[in-house]
Amino acid sequence: RNSNNHVADHLFNFLGGTIEFQNFIKIRLDLDSNDIRLINGSGDRILVTDEKNKQQKEYNEASCEAVVSIISAIRFELRINGYDLQNIMAVSGLDPGTTLGGRYASSQVSGAVVAKTGSVDPAITLAGMITTEQGNVYFGILYKTRSPSDWNSARNKIRDNVIGLMNKFGGKNEI
Repeated sequence: RNSNNHVADHLFNFLGGTIEFQNFIKIRLDLDSNDIRLINGSGDRILVTDEKNKQQKEYNEASCEAVVSIISAIRFELRINGYDLQNIMAVSGLDPGTTLGGRYASSQVSGAVVAKTGSVDPAITLAGMITTEQGNVYFGILYKTRSPSDWNSARNKIRDNVIGLMNKFGGKNEI
């Protein structure tokens, strides 16, 4: 459940790279390049040279709606094959050593959030599913930060938003 950027980039390229991914998401999810644009599999930045011969950072980009649609579609496919999101993503408080292991270990959220974190300068993200008393809630929270020094604060704000969502839907219901 821990990320491996090297493997993610190689799988992305092996499966056809940017063009094949854009075709796949258009056909399977009805998303286009206005919704999501991946330049690699890991989300790590790449450096490109602009028209003024200046190096610029480029990152994968996606709307919250696109991320939530993808997570929902992944869960659908997993369940057809006898699996679920918790088989491929970290579960809050239950997977030590993951990004959901510590910050989400409180009894308020432990065992009820299955999600994937993302951390690249300039963004901190969390997307996944919360299991609540009123049912499953898919979510995506994307925070733009000024620098890595803002990351801890952004992660706390994201956790607070997740707790707010959970409370809005009746509290947790463990996976």
